[in-house]
Amino acid sequence: PIIVVISTSLASDRDIIDAGGYVLWPSHPTFKAYQTLFSGGLMGRAIMVSVFVTVVGTAIALAVTIALAYATSRPVLFGRPVLLMVLFTLLFAPGIIPMFLVVKQLGLLDSLWSLILPGALGAFNFVVLRTFFMNVPGELLESARIDGASDFTILRRIVMPLSKAVIAVVGLFYAVGFWNAFFNALLYLNDTSKWPVQVILRTYVLQG
Repeated sequence: PIIVVISTSLASDRDIIDAGGYVLWPSHPTFKAYQTLFSGGLMGRAIMVSVFVTVVGTAIALAVTIALAYATSRPVLFGRPVLLMVLFTLLFAPGIIPMFLVVKQLGLLDSLWSLILPGALGAFNFVVLRTFFMNVPGELLESARIDGASDFTILRRIVMPLSKAVIAVVGLFYAVGFWNAFFNALLYLNDTSKWPVQVILRTYVLQG
């Protein structure tokens, strides 16, 4: 599939029409499609927006998810109400209109933060991290607490180093989600200079 996408992007209009939409080996290779995309600077700004949203959104989402997962995995820190609230969002997702009203009331319309903050906590990723944190031996954490370590120190110096693999996987989930998301941009962003690259590509596809 990757080879087909690259080959089709380098094919001429005639090659694409003759092949029925997908070209495996272009007979008349051209960079016209790339010249069209990057002319005017709109695509360059869109790529920078997507990179910013992906990097900052993933960092914030990981920080929030790790902190809440660790807190709920230790019964002495949080009770069940917080856990039930997060799991409730996994079963009953908010609709488009309630989310739009929340974003509007928070003053995030036409701001890049509207693409980051609503997705700062994924319930599925939270469950994965919490389950992994609960499997960390309690004796290890208790020994650190006896030595005078605080919960933040335990999380930073014991739990997170032992959880590098699952944190990397969850971070990848968040990064792919932020990079591919375009519907929120259509709802919350009116300024075309703030559109991510996915919205720009969608506009090119719809406009032919």
